Amino acid sequence: MASTLCAGQYIILRKIPFQESSLIVAGISPEFGRVDFLLKGARSVHKRKFPEAELFREFQVQFREPKNADGLANLISADLCGIHDALSEQPEHYITACSCAAFLLKNTRPMLAIPDSYRAFVVLLQRLAAKKETEPWCSLAKFVFLYENGFVPKDDEAVHRVLQFALTPHTKLPDDRREWWGKFENWVENLIVWHNLK
Repeated sequence: MASTLCAGQYIILRKIPFQESSLIVAGISPEFGRVDFLLKGARSVHKRKFPEAELFREFQVQFREPKNADGLANLISADLCGIHDALSEQPEHYITACSCAAFLLKNTRPMLAIPDSYRAFVVLLQRLAAKKETEPWCSLAKFVFLYENGFVPKDDEAVHRVLQFALTPHTKLPDDRREWWGKFENWVENLIVWHNLK
């Protein structure tokens, strides 16, 4: 039986060299959760089949889903549609993005839609690339993941305000709420520990 043909957005969160010239890339899709690909020849200097395969780049992809949950999907096509390379100019923010990416990869399951978590991570990248000050952007992205997967204990107006802030790229952090955001970051980390997430 042929595997299902899938199409949608995809962002690379990790890449690992494989054999002499290939890459294994791991990332997330809003429609399909975590998806991993084997990119044959992607590291070959003369015949690179996927030269845009860099961290935090977004693509429109077509692929066949893996035969088992832990397998590699078969990539058919990938068109670059978003770049966040400016992150590399700010090492602290790049490390923050890597930390959040690791959290998503460890806790996201294949073929389980995460549209809000995907959107929040893209907003996180936009904010980290554009801003110099330290803000709770990573905690906001993690909070969206927790909410989307049913780990937030209550659903009220305050939760929805935070969600809206996390999903809207051009909103600013109110100066009079700095102390509150510090408590919010601690609360998010405590939720992650409580639910035995990684």
